Amino acid sequence: MITLKTIEDTKQIKLFYTKENLEFNEFSNCLCAKDGEEVLGYCLFDIKGAQMIIRAINPQDDLMLLDGVLRSTLHIAASRNLEEAVAIEKSPLDIFKTLGFLKEDNKLNIAKLYESGCSGCKNKNADS
Repeated sequence: MITLKTIEDTKQIKLFYTKENLEFNEFSNCLCAKDGEEVLGYCLFDIKGAQMIIRAINPQDDLMLLDGVLRSTLHIAASRNLEEAVAIEKSPLDIFKTLGFLKEDNKLNIAKLYESGCSGCKNKNADS
C-alpha cells in the first residue's frame, strides 16, 4: 500500500535535499510516497509565511504518481491556509501545466484540488 506523508526527521529531509543538490534551510520540508520502506516519490518544499515553494518533485516519468505527490503536497498548503504555492528550481513546469495546476508566474492552482477528476492525466494518456 502506498502512503504519502511528510518526513519529520530533519536528517532524512537533509538527505533528500542533498540528493537534489538543493540547499536545506529552516523552512525545508519533504513529503514522501512510500510502498512499505521503498521510496516511490517525493516533493521538496519550503513553507515561508503564507507561501509554499515547491523546489523539486519526483518521479517525473510517472505522471499519475507525480500527480498524487503534487496533490498531497498542495493539500498541506490548503490545510495550513497558505495563500499561494509557487514552483521554482527543479520543478517540472511543463508537467504541472499538463496536469492543469500551473498558473501565471509559476504559481500553482491550489483550488484545483477541489475539482473532480484529472483532466490533465486524461489528456496526456490520449496523446500516447
